[in-house]
Amino acid sequence: MNYIYKKLKSHKFFIGFIHKVECFPRVVWHAFDKMFIFICTLQVGPEKDGGVAVVRIGGMGDMILSIPLLLEMKKKHYVTLICSSDHMYMKEIFYDCVNSFIFFDEYKFRKNILYRFSFLKRISSMKFSCTIHSGISRQQGGADVIAWAAKSKKTIAFDAREWHSCEKLISDRWFDTLIDGKYGKIHELERMSILAGTALNYDEFLKNCDYKVVEKKYVYNNYAIFNVGSSTSVREWEISNFVEVARALHEKKSLLPIFIGTEKDKLKISGMKIPFPHENLIGKLTVKEYILLLKNADIIICNESSPMHIGVMFDRPTVAIVSGGEFNNYCKYPDGVAEKLLVISSQDNSCFNCGWNCIYKKNDGHSFPCLDAVRSHDVIENILSWEFFI
Repeated sequence: MNYIYKKLKSHKFFIGFIHKVECFPRVVWHAFDKMFIFICTLQVGPEKDGGVAVVRIGGMGDMILSIPLLLEMKKKHYVTLICSSDHMYMKEIFYDCVNSFIFFDEYKFRKNILYRFSFLKRISSMKFSCTIHSGISRQQGGADVIAWAAKSKKTIAFDAREWHSCEKLISDRWFDTLIDGKYGKIHELERMSILAGTALNYDEFLKNCDYKVVEKKYVYNNYAIFNVGSSTSVREWEISNFVEVARALHEKKSLLPIFIGTEKDKLKISGMKIPFPHENLIGKLTVKEYILLLKNADIIICNESSPMHIGVMFDRPTVAIVSGGEFNNYCKYPDGVAEKLLVISSQDNSCFNCGWNCIYKKNDGHSFPCLDAVRSHDVIENILSWEFFI
């Protein structure tokens, strides 16, 4: 049946019909949204200018790359950042970037209809003059519908990507300005410049957060950070690879390897016999301690975007071991911004910038082949011959 379905979906005669069938539950769900918001608008409140709302849903790295846009918008407008409550820990980091925050529980927003309606009502009542959906991943039932509920005079977003068929069918019409995201061609920072309508000052991105990080619970000298975690399993690099690179940097450069990650990464290293001095801080750090360690590291080795962006922010030698899923969007920084960034990836980049739609494997929870192709000895060799680390 699955084979027949795929064949029908690929046939030009059925493709439009299949897309409408796939998107039908979203159409029904949005009908309830529309009915509820219509009822809310009957309760006419006083006219006001709520300023500019920036909707950003994504990981820590995505949030950090929004800094230049937020700073630019704040020069002329009252700016409200709308984002997931998962990022409440970043509030202090963004304190000087925006005027106010609105956090929401993503899980409850999708699963609890009363919570969803209550939140959409709140957004509708804010009377934002302009709402910007700044992410490259359009989600009709997520950030898109939040931007729609704001009912701003001006709503801006990037156009839906080719595989976002329901967004093209349903929510494209909710925005009066859709911008070509130039997916796979430019870096996310450059995309923020397009949204701002002006060339952004990337120095502000590099200098931001400097004064906010004051905690000094973990203090080390001459150390290398190994961020072993990843937001999704398909982007993980085998822990044994990290250990081999750590061994080499300890033996060749006399650096203390410090392993960091989130609570869920603890099992990766527990029970492992690591026969050289090291520190295991996985699951132990606050966000400020995490950033402070990255800021002062002699070198950062990671396979996740957030430590890569933070390393660039503080101009630290940073080695990013990456797959090709969003290569140009996140690794190909504008000239002059990431001079101390060493990106290591598969030598075969013919399928890069796939947007995580891997043509060689299913999204089965295991790393992408292009990431598995990166070997520890290649990483060690690249680091030891790198001009910023010799």
